[in-house]
Amino acid sequence: MSLLKEKHIQGLEWQERALLKDIPTYDFDKFLRKLSKFDVSYVDEGYYSLVFRLRSNSEEKGITLKLFRFGTLTTVSDIAKLFKASNREIETRKIEYYYLQNFRYSHEIDDLVARQAAGHVLGSLIAPKNIDPPICLWARDGMLLGYSLPFIEGIPARIRDHIKATELANKIETNNIYLGNRGIGSSSKNVIICTRKQPKFIDVRIKDPNNYSLPFEIA
Repeated sequence: MSLLKEKHIQGLEWQERALLKDIPTYDFDKFLRKLSKFDVSYVDEGYYSLVFRLRSNSEEKGITLKLFRFGTLTTVSDIAKLFKASNREIETRKIEYYYLQNFRYSHEIDDLVARQAAGHVLGSLIAPKNIDPPICLWARDGMLLGYSLPFIEGIPARIRDHIKATELANKIETNNIYLGNRGIGSSSKNVIICTRKQPKFIDVRIKDPNNYSLPFEIA
């Protein structure tokens, strides 16, 4: 995408972490200023983030933008602009209430963008057919707001509802990786079942928030 031809930001704290050092970081505000040049569509949302699809034209698959709502510098204006570009205009007061109010604060949101991006990097080394590495990170004023992955075409599902995905997840999670919420009830859709029946995990993070190192055999 032409968006990713921009010069990426250097000298940021997370670029010292082994799992994140090779992922380019781009200025989110610069992206918003060029938003009209892209085909933006709303994809889905979870408790901690909103997901949009970005394309420079309708012929390409494009990439996702996973924008985190809590513990970041994400604003009402950011979300409003993305919704408007997706033809889903929502009143400012509703955005502030429904998308930026954290009703169940948890330590899980601390450094969550970095932990998820690192999880995707580590997962792509361990299970490259099932986990994609981030294409880039998005930042504002030295703080992470989100990241992008290749857009995947397929059927969203819950890991616990898919036998093959469950078996793969059990193997992958023997490493420093946690794959989504597999609890009962309304747990998030955390895997994409592609047309070739190959599960792609989309909710990945490192288990140990202090361990961003590469596995010895890979490093």
